[in-house]
Amino acid sequence: MNDKELIKEIKERISSLDVRDNVERRAYEIALASLTAEPVAWKVTFTQIDREYNTFTGMYSDKAEVERWVRLHKACNFRADITPLYTAQPVPVTPDAWISCSERMPEMGERQCYVLAADFKNNYPPNIPNTQVGVYGDWFNDGNPTWDDGDGEDLYLKEVTHWMPLPEPPQEVNRG
Repeated sequence: MNDKELIKEIKERISSLDVRDNVERRAYEIALASLTAEPVAWKVTFTQIDREYNTFTGMYSDKAEVERWVRLHKACNFRADITPLYTAQPVPVTPDAWISCSERMPEMGERQCYVLAADFKNNYPPNIPNTQVGVYGDWFNDGNPTWDDGDGEDLYLKEVTHWMPLPEPPQEVNRG
């Protein structure tokens, strides 16, 4: 399947998704954006064919400029390796709501804290709330990631049903 066929297939799948399939829809939208992205610049590495040590790199923001420089250098016995450069994907927005563990889990390797929701009341003393801060990770490198609340008693964290990233800390305001 070529890119054109794949783009058509993704568009069809997006249009047929149920409104509630937000995660799947978002995944298809990201895939579609990556397939249809246009370069914002080009990196060109010129290497003289008979003298491989004679190499230099140029950066260009205009495709026509790239083509002009490549033509000029090919006439002088240089090979040109062109690399298109794309903008970075936007940083994912932190959800404002709880994320169901059955919907998705945090990315492995992030090693950051999350707010956890579960029915802890039958396992912990009554003074411990049903929401806690915990970390998700593969602590034993066995391919079975688990939740940990940092107290070493992560047996009951298998009962976690929902999670969300911790909000950003408040920013200090300079009123001077």
